[in-house]
Amino acid sequence: MFLTSLLVDLTQADEEIDFEDTLNILVGPAKKSFQVPKNLLCERSAFFKAACGGRWQQEGTGIISLPEDCPNFFSAYLQILFRNEVTLSSDGGATIRGLSSVYVLADKLCDLVAANLVMDAIVLRLKSTQCRGAPAPGTTRFIYDHTLIYHPLRRVRVEHCAIVIRKRAQERVLRNRDTPRAFVEDVAVFSTNSNLRRVHRKLRFLDRPSSKWHITESSGTSSEHGVANTIT
Repeated sequence: MFLTSLLVDLTQADEEIDFEDTLNILVGPAKKSFQVPKNLLCERSAFFKAACGGRWQQEGTGIISLPEDCPNFFSAYLQILFRNEVTLSSDGGATIRGLSSVYVLADKLCDLVAANLVMDAIVLRLKSTQCRGAPAPGTTRFIYDHTLIYHPLRRVRVEHCAIVIRKRAQERVLRNRDTPRAFVEDVAVFSTNSNLRRVHRKLRFLDRPSSKWHITESSGTSSEHGVANTIT
């Protein structure tokens, strides 16, 4: 059903996709099944490329299990994989939490293209007027629980809070007991080290292309620059 709905899009694909050679991806505790072309997955995801010859694939069956992942987010990842875009509705689309979840999954699967496409959507949402209020502590905790220090997803979260969020809302977030301590420290470091006035930093953030937070093959999932050095 999922693959059938995308056949029209795939007729314009640069490379031929083999629908006969598929992998059966079992996702989540309930093992929801996704039949996905093997060459497409392995071309984009270093994780699946390694899994096809390693211990994650059940020998000779073409089955790979992702028991800790969410089927809904994996389905969203597949949409990006097939379409090479993240579709947001006219009202802003997915929440930052949902986009962050798909980003973390793409990052885990070592699909830099998908991760960067999701980052583009995250930055677009963060720059919208709908994201000027206090960021949800639960979303921030999810990001910090699933990423390492100086990770682009952490950096964009810190910069948005320190620059764009209204001052009172920012103070409420930083004082919230559910906000990760590491996030509070990162915001403090960034705010202390930036040599631009807040209004200028805000303009700089809104003007920056989302590619500034992209993952590259050379940088991996950890930026070579600290949080305090991202906007100067």
